[in-house]
Amino acid sequence: CPSAMSYPRFASRAARNHSLFSIFRQHYMSYGYAGIEVCGPYPYNNERGSQKLLNLLLLHVPNFLRWLPTIERMDQIGSGTTFLLSHASGTARVSGTLLRYFKFATDLKALFGDLKGKHLIEIGVGFGGQ
Repeated sequence: CPSAMSYPRFASRAARNHSLFSIFRQHYMSYGYAGIEVCGPYPYNNERGSQKLLNLLLLHVPNFLRWLPTIERMDQIGSGTTFLLSHASGTARVSGTLLRYFKFATDLKALFGDLKGKHLIEIGVGFGGQ
């Protein structure tokens, strides 16, 4: 796995350079800055695993289909790796990473109830870690 020491320099450059920011997620994933994309077998980091995650969300999250257009738009930012996945109403081009984020968000809601007015923090930096 690449050294995380190079990530701050990369993130700083991407923040100032539109061309680099436009491919931020591809670069981030290919270099494994979070240490989760290229340094081990993660089920959402391929088409098959992403499809399984989508199926899980469709099964357990009420009205999940209404979120797919938003997730597709978000996946256009930074040119993340996406997969054309199937569902009962058609297809969606989404990344396993954003599906994973959505799953964690719904898990938090299931565990702690309504999160309105709550303060949440993420320890870490970048796209892809938890």
